[in-house]
Amino acid sequence: MKIMWENPEYRDNMCNAHRLYNKVDSDIVNNLYKNGLSIKKIAIKLNTNAWQVKKSLTIKRRLSGFSKGHLLNIGKECKKETKEKIRDAQINKKRKSLTKEHKEKIRVSNIGKTWSEDAKLKVSGIHSHLWKGGLTSKNITERSRRKYFNWRKSVMDRDDYICKVTGERGGKLEVHHILNFAQYNEFKYKMENGETMKETMHKKFHEIYGKKDNTLEQLEEFKEDYRGGLYGTF
Repeated sequence: MKIMWENPEYRDNMCNAHRLYNKVDSDIVNNLYKNGLSIKKIAIKLNTNAWQVKKSLTIKRRLSGFSKGHLLNIGKECKKETKEKIRDAQINKKRKSLTKEHKEKIRVSNIGKTWSEDAKLKVSGIHSHLWKGGLTSKNITERSRRKYFNWRKSVMDRDDYICKVTGERGGKLEVHHILNFAQYNEFKYKMENGETMKETMHKKFHEIYGKKDNTLEQLEEFKEDYRGGLYGTF
C-alpha cells in the first residue's frame, strides 16, 4: 500500500475520489454518533463516505456496541417473544467449567487469607444480599451455634457413635432431644437429654410422635416397637 501511495498518479486519483463526496458538519456527525449510529450508517445517511465521517468526528469513538446513554431504545417496548428468546438463550448458555489448574490457583491464592471483623459485618445480616428481613427462626439460629455442635458431639462420643434404637454403629447419625428442643430451654444442652439415632430412625420417630411434647416414654415405646419388628429395617 505504501508503494502505491508513493505513485503520484495513484495519490491524485484517490484525493479526487474523496473530494467527490459531500463534506459533513462535525456537530451533525457527533450527534448522530451519540445516538448510537455507526460510522457506516452515518456515511449513508449523509451521502458521504466513512473517511469524511471519521475526519469530522471529534468525540471519542466507542470501541464496540452502543455509547453510554444512547437513546435508540428509549420508549420501545420489548416484545414478549424477544424476552422469551433472551431468557432461553441465557438458560441454555453453556458456561465453561473451571479447569483443575485454575481451581488450584484459586485455592493457593486464598491460603492464609482471613476476613477482618469489619469485612464480616459488611456482608452479614442486613448488609448481606441474601437478607430477607430477619426471617430465620429462633430455633434454626440456636441450632447453628457452636454450643449446639459441642453438645451434639459430646452425646455422640458418649454413645460411641452407636444408634440407641438399632444398635448399629456409624452411618448418618443425629442426636435426638428426649424433651424436645423448642419447648424445654433448660434441657437444651444437657447430655442426659440427648440420644444418638440414625437419621432415618430420628425422622421416623418425629413422623409418629410429632415435634412437640416429646417424652422419654415415647422414646422407650419407639425402641420397643422397632425391636418388635413394627418398623422393619432402615
